[in-house]
Amino acid sequence: ETLGKSAFAYCSALQEINLSSLISVIPEGAFMSCTSLQSVTLPANTQSIEPQAFYSCTALSEIRLPEHVKNIGQSAFAYCSSLENVVLNNNLTEIPAYCFDGCTKLKNINLNQGIEAIGDGAFLYCRNLEAITFSENLKTIGSRAFESCNRLKTITLPSQVEFVGA
Repeated sequence: ETLGKSAFAYCSALQEINLSSLISVIPEGAFMSCTSLQSVTLPANTQSIEPQAFYSCTALSEIRLPEHVKNIGQSAFAYCSSLENVVLNNNLTEIPAYCFDGCTKLKNINLNQGIEAIGDGAFLYCRNLEAITFSENLKTIGSRAFESCNRLKTITLPSQVEFVGA
């Protein structure tokens, strides 16, 4: 089974999603601007969340990535302004560009040990982000990755970091 690109985009009354276990890819823009979406249960076998899949789902407060998710697309959760809790899995190696841009209620993020790269603007305008725990394997932090994270108090970069964007 597959979902089409932007299949449920702009369904402003949609509040809950429970997907079939046969769905392994959440396509680009699948639930973009579903502004009433509060709850998402991703199938355990989900492998990829494509760009802007949940872009501007302004009522979404939590996302838990199943263990099989290996790829998240650019801006997948951007402007989910109610997003407070993100649970990443151990198979991710990158937080892509603008992934959590504009998630203004996000307070804490724990990057698992597999995360090697944080893309440009990944946490841009996460104004309430207070704490971030970096992976010891982190090598790259993109430009503007934490720009306008006004409440971020302390960071400790792992010794393996090779590049921090300008």
